[in-house]
Amino acid sequence: MHSTGIAVDVEQMRAQPLFRDMDKKSCELVARGAWVVEEGRGVRVLGRGDRLDGMYTVFEGNLKLYMLSCSGD
Repeated sequence: MHSTGIAVDVEQMRAQPLFRDMDKKSCELVARGAWVVEEGRGVRVLGRGDRLDGMYTVFEGNLKLYMLSCSGD
């Protein structure tokens, strides 16, 4: 994943269910350490065993979440 270097818009962040009930000042503090990441369709964002370097939320588009079983299903 690559960062765009664009700061996260606090109001856009507060529109997300996770941050909706958070007061504006707290949201601003969280947003200071946040940045926008853009990926194209079909790009694998994370895989099993990958180390997360932060918390992610989807502002635009969709995220497909899946895991293969031992049999490959």
